[in-house]
Amino acid sequence: MRVPSSFRGFLLLVLFALPLAGSGWTINGPDGGTVRRLVFDPGDSTIVYAGTTNGLFRSADGGQHWVAAPLLLGINVGDVVVAKSDPRNVFAASADGLYKSSDRGASWRLIQNSGAFHLAVSAQSADVVYCVCSSGPIRSADGGVTFGSRGSGLPTGLASAIAVDSQNAAVVYAGFQSSAGVYKSTDSGAHWTQANNGLAASQVLALAADPSAGATLYAGGNGPAVYKSTDGAATWMALNTGVSGLTIAGLEASPSSPSTILAATSHGALLSTDSGGSWSRGAGMADASAAAVALDPANPATFLVAVLLHVFRTADAGATSVLSESGLSSFFTQSIAADPRNDAVVYAAGPAGLARSSDHGRTWTLSTTLQPVRIAIDANASTLYAITSTVQRSIDGGQTWSAFNAGLPGTSPFFITADPQLSGTLYTVVSGAVYKKVGESAWVIRGDGLGDSIDFVTIDPRSSSIVYAGGPPGLFKSSNGAATWAPVNNGLTGLNAIGLVVDPFDSTHLFAWSPTQVFESVDAAANWSRRPETTLRGPLIFDPSAPGIAYANTFLGVQRSTDGGKSWYALGTAEPKSHSLLVIGAGGTPYLGDSLGGVFVFRVLREHAVRR
Repeated sequence: MRVPSSFRGFLLLVLFALPLAGSGWTINGPDGGTVRRLVFDPGDSTIVYAGTTNGLFRSADGGQHWVAAPLLLGINVGDVVVAKSDPRNVFAASADGLYKSSDRGASWRLIQNSGAFHLAVSAQSADVVYCVCSSGPIRSADGGVTFGSRGSGLPTGLASAIAVDSQNAAVVYAGFQSSAGVYKSTDSGAHWTQANNGLAASQVLALAADPSAGATLYAGGNGPAVYKSTDGAATWMALNTGVSGLTIAGLEASPSSPSTILAATSHGALLSTDSGGSWSRGAGMADASAAAVALDPANPATFLVAVLLHVFRTADAGATSVLSESGLSSFFTQSIAADPRNDAVVYAAGPAGLARSSDHGRTWTLSTTLQPVRIAIDANASTLYAITSTVQRSIDGGQTWSAFNAGLPGTSPFFITADPQLSGTLYTVVSGAVYKKVGESAWVIRGDGLGDSIDFVTIDPRSSSIVYAGGPPGLFKSSNGAATWAPVNNGLTGLNAIGLVVDPFDSTHLFAWSPTQVFESVDAAANWSRRPETTLRGPLIFDPSAPGIAYANTFLGVQRSTDGGKSWYALGTAEPKSHSLLVIGAGGTPYLGDSLGGVFVFRVLREHAVRR
């Protein structure tokens, strides 16, 4: 559909989808990332679900390999519950709403579009669902299609945990991240009373009902212990041995061996085989803060543990463990960079390390020797630069790194970019000041005529001597390789610039933007004109391989232009929902990433990209 001429502004004007036949977003890694919930199918322990910051993933082999649920890809899933009475029914909670599967995770549908955070389902009926939603703990009697109202007696704020009595669906418990502690309802959530006798935990983060004894309940939070009640939360007793002072993020009691309890703690996964009397961590388990745990319902010696950025699996109660995250594409991505010479090569950096793909994101290798915040690739493509607390350089593809910060002050760098033409020429920003480095010489401050609160530097891809810098003071330009600077703000009104891009085929054509404003120059920044306002999620980028092609990452989705930014169209279907990092490969391949997880790749078939 052709955009009417009266609507051909920039991005906030009406945009029409331009289908690109055979094109679409795909994701195949990097693996790992932030997992918030793990749960086994109670009727088939080969099936496991993982709720992550990048969607919901399903395993059909006990958690060894994972496949994403397409409808939820890119959604931050905070909780997953499988109905014990009918495991075909699976529920997933997210800030976007409540999702449900009626076929053991094969397909999903959105059943409530209000925010959902924690879930509990009756052991007797898949129709009885309790949800910590935007309005508080509320009950559904029809499998999550409709919910009642918030009951009376609850404190203000959202509950942080919820559990249903395993023998009586009308009895429900809610935990709060405050001195409120635990509340109990005996009438399906209509009325609540505080139930804290003996409970000293200031914040309750986890609740678990014993699957075989309805009056038995476990609670945990920010210390000082795990707590147990055997009288329906009338009284609590502290279980200190092995867990004293630890933060408890998750608890689960084994359905096949009720005396076996697994806890996700700030000291890793801890196991108790005596109903919480004592706790220990297996020698093979990672000593890192655990966010979620899941016990195999058929064999309590087999369980999964989500620690910071990774998932481990053990089959011997923690004596040994292995990484178990193949296909779990929720890698915490803080920076992505595309090889300037090879369209198939892309890097993703984050607190888990540096991941590299040489086949358009189909497969990845991970190096953990460095955890970069930002990365840049040299013009010769064989050298990488990274920011941690300092600038680092690697000449072997990220396997080894060395400090590369001589001449910089002690404050951590904020930004780094490499000259796309001159190998070894770099710019960084430290405390608002611009520094330049050439080859092996030391970094030198380049602030003559420049403001003192700079956030970024952009190099003209056709001329290394032309450099732009921007931030709260405005935009600046240098025509002598950053030796001197002059402001270039004519026509800019109220722009607190966070980015600038130069057309690689026309150095006079530029875009500069903030999250709410976009400006264009057609005379090398001498003058600027404002385009209709938009809300950007990420940068504007020109395709380095084809004139006139540009991309913009907006809250309307990734938009594509084939006429240098005059008109814009939605880029394909099934787009990731919340990713903010965008780079374009040397051959025109868009790569999209975010801290929520993974790197998405868009397959562009230009021969089908026909304007209508």
